[in-house]
Amino acid sequence: MMPLAPHQLITVLLGPTASGKSALAIEWAKQNGGCVLSADAFQVYQGLDIGTAKVPWPIRQDIPHYLIDIKSPKEAYDVTEFVKRSQSIIAHHVKRHKPLIICGGTAMYLYALLNDFQFAPHCPSLRKELEQTLETKGVASLVQQLETQFPQLIPGLDCQNPRRVIRALEKALLGKEASSYAPQEQAYPIHCVGLLVDRPTLVSRIEKRVDQMIQEGWVLEVAGLIEKFPCDARAFQAIGYKECIQHLQGSISFEQMLELIKIRTRQFAKRQMTWFRKFKDVKWIESSFL
Repeated sequence: MMPLAPHQLITVLLGPTASGKSALAIEWAKQNGGCVLSADAFQVYQGLDIGTAKVPWPIRQDIPHYLIDIKSPKEAYDVTEFVKRSQSIIAHHVKRHKPLIICGGTAMYLYALLNDFQFAPHCPSLRKELEQTLETKGVASLVQQLETQFPQLIPGLDCQNPRRVIRALEKALLGKEASSYAPQEQAYPIHCVGLLVDRPTLVSRIEKRVDQMIQEGWVLEVAGLIEKFPCDARAFQAIGYKECIQHLQGSISFEQMLELIKIRTRQFAKRQMTWFRKFKDVKWIESSFL
């Protein structure tokens, strides 16, 4: 097992999707009697199991996992809520001196938590205006506005995610760019470890992982979800769900769906690494949990 400094009470585990984070976090938690906090923007949603690569329920019964299955697919969840919930969980573990490993691929969430950001309030009128633009002109129009006025915000931003594009543009127009939150002094030491995987290996791993998810019934999972929730539900912004919905609705073939999911996942991994380069004091290690 790769060393994760067991003497550290709070550990953050970074790494791109399919780098082996969950396997290492579980092994670490087993050996140290700890718990796992999920830093994933979509594992919070009930029913999104296969496509978000949730840790199987039997493992979660043995090793407590926080921030999984806490939301309905139609509910909102954002970085502000993640940070607030995480800070409460961390404080609980620090008080009881119980080890906790924070593991997940939503880099912006982890970055915000590690820097203890204080978030600016929304501007309702501006938000309404941006949402109207999204509805009438599409997300491409908002991305174009960002590229024209605030090109420095494009790297690391998921430009296919309308909510993130709107929030980035909103902050920029209010004079509060995505990187200009006011950081506060961290109240507890956090040990940060990152997993390194060479690009060819990671691409191969991503493609095999997507194939396995499909074999496990990912499309059937999505079919069951859209019987209960609208296709534009917040949760379906997760990578692959939109493509599965398009296939189920007959707008793309199975082969097109599969290829699009793999492309989007590779793009996501690239954006993650762009974000991770902003992190400080990370101990990077080679991943063997593939």
